[in-house]
Amino acid sequence: LREHPHRRFLLHELLSPYGFEIDILERFLQASTGKEISSNSYRLLSNRGVWLLIPKEPTNSEEIFYIHKNNTEISFPINLSISRGISMEELGANSISLDEDKIQFPLCLRKRREGDSFSPKGMNGRKKTLSKYFKDEKYSLYDKENQWLLTDSTDQILWVVGRRADERFRPTPHTKEILCIRLNDN
Repeated sequence: LREHPHRRFLLHELLSPYGFEIDILERFLQASTGKEISSNSYRLLSNRGVWLLIPKEPTNSEEIFYIHKNNTEISFPINLSISRGISMEELGANSISLDEDKIQFPLCLRKRREGDSFSPKGMNGRKKTLSKYFKDEKYSLYDKENQWLLTDSTDQILWVVGRRADERFRPTPHTKEILCIRLNDN
């Protein structure tokens, strides 16, 4: 698009309905990953050579949703099923098995915070900052903003929901009670 002879026309036709000005869009063609511009109702993000057009939505990144010990499911903000006594087999990225003795209720669903870290499975107990994890996994700004985290009441990250578990809380052969949480399709 940068080299296209009719780039101004194309930019106008594609993005002016969303409230973006052509001159700003032309400068945005040179934007590096992670940069963004906004109109009154949309955001345009540059992400590894691709633009992401996202409607602006009011968000409260400090919002926390609690999961109490007796909950068997929640449907908001995401749909999760909670059960006990599931086998310790690997259940995939859409579920997590936890040693219930290693966690403290209530569990919390929240978005990222500055300084968050966890010990991803496969790192032998070493910690990794969430921002480094997001960078390594090539998360877009939009994906970072919308990633849910499951923590316990001490604010330790148990699960980057749907992506990676913290290995410190996984069941062992000595586990008495296994808690399984599954992310359901919405």
